[in-house]
This record gives sequence, structure tokens and C-alpha cells, in this order.
Amino acid sequence: MLADHFYTRHFSGDAFGKKLDLAAGAAAQARWDSLCKPPGSLGALEIAIVWLAEIYGTPDFDLDKAQCTVFIGDHGVAAQGVSPYPSEVNQLMAKNFAVGGAVINQICALQNIAFQALDVSGGKPTADISAGAALTEAEFSAAFTLGAEAVSASGGLLIVGEMGIGNTTCAVAIICAALGLPPELWVGAGAGAEPAMIRRKTEVIAQALAVNDCGAADGVTILRKLGGYEFAAMAGAICRARRLNIPVLADGVNVGAVLVALRRVDPRLCEHVIAGHVSAEKSHRLALDHLGLRPLLDLDLRLGEAGGAAFALPLLRSAVAVYRGAATLDAVLKL
Repeated sequence: MLADHFYTRHFSGDAFGKKLDLAAGAAAQARWDSLCKPPGSLGALEIAIVWLAEIYGTPDFDLDKAQCTVFIGDHGVAAQGVSPYPSEVNQLMAKNFAVGGAVINQICALQNIAFQALDVSGGKPTADISAGAALTEAEFSAAFTLGAEAVSASGGLLIVGEMGIGNTTCAVAIICAALGLPPELWVGAGAGAEPAMIRRKTEVIAQALAVNDCGAADGVTILRKLGGYEFAAMAGAICRARRLNIPVLADGVNVGAVLVALRRVDPRLCEHVIAGHVSAEKSHRLALDHLGLRPLLDLDLRLGEAGGAAFALPLLRSAVAVYRGAATLDAVLKL
């Protein structure tokens, strides 16, 4: 468990932001019900807009502003042969983000999303989780704080993602530790691992769970021991967004792992989150089911770098346009 001052600083006082505004949600639902369409005919999109009204505290909102941060981290466990790509890819991708050549850059440019990529580890890998804790308390706290400070209070909806060779190994370990499950059924291909590598990945995760013994640990300790720099930073960003009542559009399995761990700390830390998509990773669907989150998209994506969540934003923006602009039934009857 991290020192008490970490919890006092980040999980006390106004850490959980304002309570969800159920009256604003009811007003949003009334708006949907007044439109010239069959009641409930837009399904999950109607639910998402009502939820956004509850987070923003008003039924009169837009999604014109959005911010996206991708956190980059290096992992010691990558040396265990759990990924088809070497750790050097992290720094190559950092350069690619900087020059605007990554997949996420294209989506953000098209959708006018403010984008930043932050190298949290500075090229320094975590400790190997199969041999011990990934981060020290000081390392975790510093990365968590960096993530929190990356969130702009005026930046609108937050999309959070990551880049880190080997980090799906960490994600599965976190989910299994938090939910008390064996890894054998939940290890996936990550960035494209073949069957032999998946078997190796499973062995490494099992060893990490045994070595770190997180069964009774709180969620933050699970993240510190089994995650990495980018996991800590994403946790910081998500918690800061909750404090500011900024909705979070979550990406894939790595973000899902962070949310599962944060929910173990306090369920209120996840109530401002909507799942942008469910990835091809089996453990991601498991995480979303545990969180009670219904994904907006199910396209077998396994990109990372916030791509799946960013693809979902135009869908939400379209729903807002309908919600705000479509005629009411009463108005149509007067035509």
C-alpha cells in the first residue's frame, strides 16, 4: 500500500467531484422522449447522452471540445519474450506521434481533438513484473501526478490511451489480480503474438501474480506492482478528470485494467467513464463486464494509442447533434 499521504492527496476531499446530476439526466431523457422518433429507438446512444448530462450537470451541453493524451511507458517484462516487437518501438512511436504520423494523429486532426503524447518513463523500463514490483512508490506517485497534470480543465471530454511494448501482459495481470482470476483463459495476442508467445505470456503473468501476491491488495498497489509508468499516468488522468467532472472516453484493455483497479479503490472513480469500444483482447470484455460498461464500438480493434476511443467520438457527436437539433413530435404535428 502506498503511503497515507498519497491517498490523502488524491482520494480525499473533492477527489470524486460532484455527484452525478440525476435531474439533468432526467431532463435529457425528457428531451429524447419529446423528439419525433420512436421512444428509445437510438438505444445506447440515448443512454450515453443522458449519462453525459449527468456528468456535466446540465442537459444543454456539446462535445465541441475534446482532449486526447497518449502516455508512453517502457516495461522490463518485455525482455521475457511476451511481445513480437522490441521495446525500441516505444521511442520510434514517440517520434511518430510528435510528427503527426500515427493512426491517432489522423483521427484527432479530423475531429479537432487536442492531442498530446507524453513519454512517462523517459526510456527507463520498469522492473520486470515476473520478478517483483514494476514501480517503487516514488515512481508510481510521480507518474500518477504527471498524468493528473496532463488533463486540461477547459479541454472538454478526455480520451486517454497508451503506448508500451509488453503492456498487455501487465493489463491481464492487473485484471486477474483485481478479480481473483487465473490468467490461462484471459491472455490474448496483444499486438500480434503467435500461439507459442501467448503461452509464454501466460507463464510470465502467472509468475508475476505469484511473486507480487496482490490478492488482498488495494487497487493502487495492484497498479504499482503489476502495471507501469503509463498505467500510473492513466490512473492519474482519470482521477483528475473525475475531480473536474470531465467525462472520459476509454480506450482498450490497458485503460480497462486501470479502471478495474481504480474501481477496487472506490467505484466513484469510474462513474464518469464510458467505453469507447471493446477490443479483440478477451480480458477487455471481461473488464468492461465487471465495470458495467457497454462499449460504443465492437470492431476487433487492438491498436492501443487511444485509437478505438477516438473512433467512437464522432458517433457521440452525431448523437448530440440529433439530441440538440431534431424536431420534437409536437413541432412536427404543427407543420
